[in-house]
Amino acid sequence: MTSANVLIENVGIKSAIRKTDFPNLDLVPSNSRIENVEQYLPMRSNYLSTLRNSIHAGLLSYDYILMDCPPALGAITLNALAAADLLIIPTQAEYFSAYALRNMMGSIRRIRQESNPNLAYRILVTLLDRRNRTHRNIFEQLQTTFGQGVFTTVIEIDTKLRESPIAGIPITQYRPTSRGSQQYRVLAQELTEYVKEEASRQTA
Repeated sequence: MTSANVLIENVGIKSAIRKTDFPNLDLVPSNSRIENVEQYLPMRSNYLSTLRNSIHAGLLSYDYILMDCPPALGAITLNALAAADLLIIPTQAEYFSAYALRNMMGSIRRIRQESNPNLAYRILVTLLDRRNRTHRNIFEQLQTTFGQGVFTTVIEIDTKLRESPIAGIPITQYRPTSRGSQQYRVLAQELTEYVKEEASRQTA
């Protein structure tokens, strides 16, 4: 079972979960059938709630669920946005990447109006080269424009980050002491603090 079965055939999400070799990490795999989701899912009424309903019906006991989406605002990504509490938007400190955030903000407003009024977002700057003045300037502009909507943590250029997917091993296992590994650990801590603050705010 894969994510395509969950989205197209309403298969229970628990039956698609697979254990991994890494502690505390399970996943729902995908395959080439996921391409059919973009074609068939919009034919349904209220299709934006398909993934959210599946997650809720599954009564999952995970502390965190990460949904990795394609870089297009199709049916899959819109379903993930409708189900998510927090959208993480990776962007490079490049002009066109930063400019594209305008379209993403429009999509966030649409999702909030139509299906998920509580959707929050944070921008994650990646592939940052601090030696590059343009990178530094764009990063500062993003901070000025979006304020707390930008993660304090940044992910700088690191060749080990390109090697770890080829090896099929998370960067924290592949090169634990590399700069990329350390920065992703700091990002995880920042995310954890965000979740705690949100939980406290909602119960206050």
